[in-house]
Amino acid sequence: MYIYKNMYYNRNKGGNTDMVSEAQKRATQKYVKNNIKRIPLDVSKSEYEIIKMAAGKLDMSVNGFIKAVVLDRIDELKGYFDHI
Repeated sequence: MYIYKNMYYNRNKGGNTDMVSEAQKRATQKYVKNNIKRIPLDVSKSEYEIIKMAAGKLDMSVNGFIKAVVLDRIDELKGYFDHI
């Protein structure tokens, strides 16, 4: 499901986009509201290009790469945090 200019599209297996129903929009909005937390992250353009290049070499999205790196680092630090 992709949100583009306030219109919702559902990408099916064939790569086509079709408008989704109002019920699906509401379900998606409810899911996002209850299950997703956005974390703003500001980086310089040069840092972004480095991150983008690293993600690309691993065939990952920038978002997926950042999540993986953060979660890997948390795993490394678990001994320091008793509550994780």
